Amino acid sequence: IVHEQFHVFQRTKHPGWRQNDGVLLFYPEETKEALFLRRTEKEAFKRAVLSTDNKELAGWALTALDYRKKRLDMLPAPFGNYEKDLQHTEGLSDYIERIARGVDPLNASNMTNGIAPAGVRDLGYWEGRWIAMILDRLKPDWKNYLENNDTLYLEDILETALRNSTLKKQTFTPKEISQLRLDANNDFDEWQLKKAGEIERYNSLP
Repeated sequence: IVHEQFHVFQRTKHPGWRQNDGVLLFYPEETKEALFLRRTEKEAFKRAVLSTDNKELAGWALTALDYRKKRLDMLPAPFGNYEKDLQHTEGLSDYIERIARGVDPLNASNMTNGIAPAGVRDLGYWEGRWIAMILDRLKPDWKNYLENNDTLYLEDILETALRNSTLKKQTFTPKEISQLRLDANNDFDEWQLKKAGEIERYNSLP
């Protein structure tokens, strides 16, 4: 109920916060590289949320934004903007809901590992919530700032909060990167086989 009430607040106070889910019908075909980058980006955000030290948190957030920028640069602008709009709507609503319910912020986070476009839409909930949680620690006044500057995206505010030359990015080990890439490649290949089977079964129907 809280989640849906926050949507009412958004529509009333911030009518520009509305993603166009129709773009998912034309979302670019998934690739192994895009899936790898999306999962690595998510893992970096997750590590930021789990960090107990704010410098480490900021370092993982910087790394996450780097992977995110690399991934979004591969997409036409409307699809990248869709993801940012989704953080405004579903991400913030999920953030409010999880606070109200006192639910583990990582609960069921594997749902975001799916293939695009479904995996992309799921990710908007989680990354929107996680960026809000990161901002709670790095820029506690972010809610008032966003309320008065509602054309900004959450990641714009995060980038401003991270604008400090003394911050050091956190890095994955070569072994971690290799495993993330291997898992993404295997899941992509498995999905291709599953998709081919579904199409074949559909075509064989009367």
